[in-house]
Amino acid sequence: LIDIAPYNSVRLMVQKIRYIEAAFNEWKTKVFPGKEDNLSKPKPMKPTNRIPSKDKVGKRRWKAIRMAEYRNRFDRDRKGLIRDLLDGTIEEPKTDPVSTREKVHHWKAIFEKPSKPDKREMEATGDAPQGLDNPITPAEVIRVIRKMKNSSPGPDGLRLEDIKRAPPEEVAQWINIWLRVGRLPDSLVRSRTVLIPKVASPTGPEEYRPITVTSMFTRVMNGCLAERLNTIEISVRQKGFRKVDGCAENVWLVSKIIDHAKTHKKNLCIAFLDVAKAFPSVSHESILVACKRKGVPEIIQKYIQAIYEDAYTIIEGAEEERIDIRSGILQGDPMSGTLFNWVLELALEQLDGHIGYAVGGGVKVNHLAFTDDCILMSNTEGGLQCLMDKMVEELGRAGLKINPSKSASLKVGFDGKRRRWFVDPTPYLDVNENKVHALTITETNRYLGIRIGGGGLTRQSIEGWLNKMIKQVIQSPLKAQQKLHVIRAAIIPSMMHSLVLGNSSRKHLQRIDVHIRNAV
Repeated sequence: LIDIAPYNSVRLMVQKIRYIEAAFNEWKTKVFPGKEDNLSKPKPMKPTNRIPSKDKVGKRRWKAIRMAEYRNRFDRDRKGLIRDLLDGTIEEPKTDPVSTREKVHHWKAIFEKPSKPDKREMEATGDAPQGLDNPITPAEVIRVIRKMKNSSPGPDGLRLEDIKRAPPEEVAQWINIWLRVGRLPDSLVRSRTVLIPKVASPTGPEEYRPITVTSMFTRVMNGCLAERLNTIEISVRQKGFRKVDGCAENVWLVSKIIDHAKTHKKNLCIAFLDVAKAFPSVSHESILVACKRKGVPEIIQKYIQAIYEDAYTIIEGAEEERIDIRSGILQGDPMSGTLFNWVLELALEQLDGHIGYAVGGGVKVNHLAFTDDCILMSNTEGGLQCLMDKMVEELGRAGLKINPSKSASLKVGFDGKRRRWFVDPTPYLDVNENKVHALTITETNRYLGIRIGGGGLTRQSIEGWLNKMIKQVIQSPLKAQQKLHVIRAAIIPSMMHSLVLGNSSRKHLQRIDVHIRNAV
């Protein structure tokens, strides 16, 4: 099955691959009986609001129906109930404000936009360890499967429990066969795309995040490759998709750099960048350039190239319309984070190391990154503009653009006469001749969920939000134990990120504690 190298004829090669695909389908039918293509099957309806109008049934009957609906939904769709309850949309009709046709039209144009050509010739960095192209072992398959969560099945209907029942030796053998072939069969490159709202009430298709769901077998295979690719070193400034607390590290670093500038009476210019539609816009050619740069073995390079050449998807709700994925990284794929980091690193490593903010010991910092949440910094306006121009140029090579309307700049300076620091609100930074908003002394920018401004970390104003959430839970007809569960499992954990990383005082925490105790 694997020995396809001697076939120089394209026709014979295709015949050989078809034979392997037929054998693979026969194996799937034997190991996973009853699993069929479920693209055409109707999707189960999600729980919706079943509470009638008070005018139709009367106040007493309405209260009884409302109470029963809340409590029953707590049992059958707890996660959805909590989300809708905290969003304040639980009793609104569950109708999507954006039509499926609008979504398909918008995202099809993005997915099928041809990748921007990227002809950069870059030497390998030598970061890749030896043995990345060794055969995948059953132990790797078992380890990857154990780490996976029981998420939605792909178009072929395979679930995680099905893969767990399959002999890991056979799964590993088929993974190695497809790696050797250099491409996947149609059933494994086909995917469905689920559009997740970014906000509670989206008003347009751009306010959805596309999550691509491939076959569970493909996810296991790419998970094994992702484990190996993650052993390749990347810049210490990139914290996204790494086994570190990247949010904490980057928030702490930027706040300490602002404090350092004020303490040592230095100028500091910062740019908070917003990369527009980062994952769906990446050029497929740039992915290959990044793989070559990292020294990825050729057999894996060819496999990555093939899955992006052959990949296509359907958007949930419009199963009849095929969408070819000609650009972008598949969000939801185990390799997506690693590949995106590599593409972004192609741009970040081109920044001039002589420009930046000196933190002492001869060390200069000119950027921080958490996936596509990037910060540029310098001690002068001209230096920051130089970094920005280079970033725009290098991101453009990969098909990415910076959105100036959602980006922000900050300038902290020192007034020698008055002997105090200040924030200059004058816009000074350009992105393609568009001015970037400059923060004032009272304004902040949200970075990784934390508000940061000229004063560094600002106190996260969550008391108003907390009171609103607690009020919505208390006024709901849930049982007392169910209300306690919502507070303990949803409201308190949702505050931890801002309280731990933000600037919280003891009195602030005591007030929050009083609010929660009063509710309990």
